[in-house]
Amino acid sequence: MRRFSLASALPLVILVLGCGSHSPTAPPASSTVTGVTITGVDAILTGLSTFYTVTAALGDGTSRTVTPIWSSSNPDVATVDITGRLEGRTHGSTILTASSGGQAVSKTVRVINNYGGTWEGRFVVKACDAPPGWCAAMEVEYFSFPIHLEITQTGSDQSDITARLIFTSFDRRASVPGRVTPDGRLNLAGSSEVLDKAGRVWANFRVTAWDTTLSDGGMTGRWQQRFSMLQPPSTEYMENALETMTRRSNSAGAMPAR
Repeated sequence: MRRFSLASALPLVILVLGCGSHSPTAPPASSTVTGVTITGVDAILTGLSTFYTVTAALGDGTSRTVTPIWSSSNPDVATVDITGRLEGRTHGSTILTASSGGQAVSKTVRVINNYGGTWEGRFVVKACDAPPGWCAAMEVEYFSFPIHLEITQTGSDQSDITARLIFTSFDRRASVPGRVTPDGRLNLAGSSEVLDKAGRVWANFRVTAWDTTLSDGGMTGRWQQRFSMLQPPSTEYMENALETMTRRSNSAGAMPAR
């Protein structure tokens, strides 16, 4: 039988003890996250979605795209899932936060009421000031009149409006600019020249004080309009209120998901 001496075993014991006494090594700089940034839009329309991404800066000076933990401070306004897909729900703002590698970054995202698309409805005349007999012929407060509205909504903050209004009963139309207000209302104001068959201007149609808002899937509100004829000179002024207004199609110009 082979015998082992204490002297021969001592180096092995020292080696084992030595291996267990080392301090843990620090992670390499290439895996240490020193900061994170969010990439994505500042505003989104209600009913639409968009994706956000996060880039992590590493200790060795490089960067890479990471999958963070996402959260929305106001889920009633916008929700975000684990992939960074944010969906706009109601008009307002939320703080989007992403966390990765012990670092966090936040971004304020605005959700804007979506008016884009084609609308059809009817309106009633609340007040009328025109040459004698004209207002009476309309039987104010008794009849409603059709209205057609086409809206494109764009801009970095999704609040820029281009609208085309058509009043078929009066054979009038106007292309007017507008904005979505901070509290979510639609404001329009603008005028269009009215041409005869020869292409000559014979009147001006102006829409002012358009103030409507989304309500129960439709649109409600009021506006004013003025029709000024050049020859013979005369002016008609009306104050109107929407009776019904339903969106028939969504706008192709609305912001798509990224």
